Amino acid sequence: MTNKVVVLGGGVAGLSAAHELVERGFTVEVYEKALTLGGKAQSNTYAVGGPGKPLPGEHGFRFFPGFYQHLPDTMSRIPFSASNVLNNLVTAKQTGVAQETKPLFVFLTYIPKTLQDWLMVLQDWFDRAELGLKSGEAEFFVACLLDFMSTCTKRRLAKLEYKKWWDYVDAPSHSIQYQKLCAAGLTRSLVAMKAEEASTRTVGTILVQMMMAMTSQAATMDRVLNAPTNDAWIKPWTDYLSAQGVTFHVGHDVQSLQFDGSRITGVTVQTSSGSQTVTGDYYLAAFPVEVAQNLFTPLLGSAPSLQRIVNLRTEWMNGIQFYLLRDVKCCAGHVICADSSWAITCISQPQFWSGVDMTKFADGSIAGIMSIDISDWDTPGTKTTTKTARQCTSASEVAAETWAQLFDHLSATSQPLMPSDQKYWFLDPSITFPVTTNSQPLLVNTVGSWVDRPDATTEIPNLFLASDYVRTNTDLATMEGANEAARRAVNGILLASNSAAAPCGVWPFNEPAIFDPLKQIDEWLFDHHLPNPGFKILRLMAGL
Repeated sequence: MTNKVVVLGGGVAGLSAAHELVERGFTVEVYEKALTLGGKAQSNTYAVGGPGKPLPGEHGFRFFPGFYQHLPDTMSRIPFSASNVLNNLVTAKQTGVAQETKPLFVFLTYIPKTLQDWLMVLQDWFDRAELGLKSGEAEFFVACLLDFMSTCTKRRLAKLEYKKWWDYVDAPSHSIQYQKLCAAGLTRSLVAMKAEEASTRTVGTILVQMMMAMTSQAATMDRVLNAPTNDAWIKPWTDYLSAQGVTFHVGHDVQSLQFDGSRITGVTVQTSSGSQTVTGDYYLAAFPVEVAQNLFTPLLGSAPSLQRIVNLRTEWMNGIQFYLLRDVKCCAGHVICADSSWAITCISQPQFWSGVDMTKFADGSIAGIMSIDISDWDTPGTKTTTKTARQCTSASEVAAETWAQLFDHLSATSQPLMPSDQKYWFLDPSITFPVTTNSQPLLVNTVGSWVDRPDATTEIPNLFLASDYVRTNTDLATMEGANEAARRAVNGILLASNSAAAPCGVWPFNEPAIFDPLKQIDEWLFDHHLPNPGFKILRLMAGL
């Protein structure tokens, strides 16, 4: 008799867990609150009339950096046509930084092979005139990056986990331009973190991964799907899982976990027709942190590792699409709008959708889609309103200010927007009005939060966790983090059930091997309670 696993949540974490479990012979049932699957990753649709299909809309944009390992592995095992879903990812060849009234800054790609190469590449990136940094600021920031890359893992966890990135790069002592581009621009606009609050260990690790991806032979810092997310990924995925035997129950809202003091005995779920109890051998919680903080309260006495999740924080990072009568490409990848008070990031999507006929949507007139993430909902607007995005009382207020910020950032690029370009807009339906609420906030990294995060395996022998708040190598609220957490949870179930199936692959980040001698010296210094002297001195000590 096969073991039954009840998966609570049908987002990327839940689907990833279901995928790994069903391929290892488990009976899997997935319970999802929404009426659709995919969570924050799924596409929405915007019906505006016309004979064609509803316009596609996303939570924001789908971003698949080159350093992702776990999610691409799963995607490679999802059939699609004569191939697989992984082949639906295409490389975005550029990453741009837009500033009002200034030309677009585009990162160049090099392949460093020595420490001197790394120094030259980083200086070339950050010392270019387009950034407008003051004399010496680029050199200082590059020194911070190199110091981090030379720091051993032990010191990062013991010291840099508790130091804010904002302080590590000494943002308060430098220019506004340095603060917005170097300290904050490379973090918050692309991933769910604030430079002023996030740990140096996490920010530095992710930046190293991004830099490695940008400087690789393939230059895969940024990849996007070649069609709307549901078409290119989520629908093929759920179809595959259904064919393998996974049972999906949508419209099932988890109300409580039934607990006898030692094990989970069932789950109470609410449906349109009333409540019911769901039972299984193992329970895998793949719901977000704000849900976990409520549902886990009765378990805290028996599962001490869950007690600190109340300290974990969420922020808003939601998307809006502008549907254009003209395809405004502006950059072959994502663009950070550095002067935007709402920390917006954009991408022109149809340039990557080579097999998608835009005339098949709505009335056939839409030629471009500008997809945007709004990352700061708590800073006043500067164009059409002085309200924060969170203070706006209608979607049209948010749309007007976002469009104005975007418009001014692209004004000096090779393809600026024109007022006549916009025909429709569509705000993430997770945002509701008139009292502005968000049903899908995002976990954010804060300094020292590693200790607050639980492992995928809990003290309760049949309860496992698969969500982006679980301790992972990724250590960031991303689809990659959710997938890695799911793999760790499944490995816990394999162990608990004495399964003979092969465990899921879980991989650490790789960093440039040329820095290994410097890290080894720093580890010796750390073990002897001595400070890290910095990249230059470590390099001299290593004789490099």
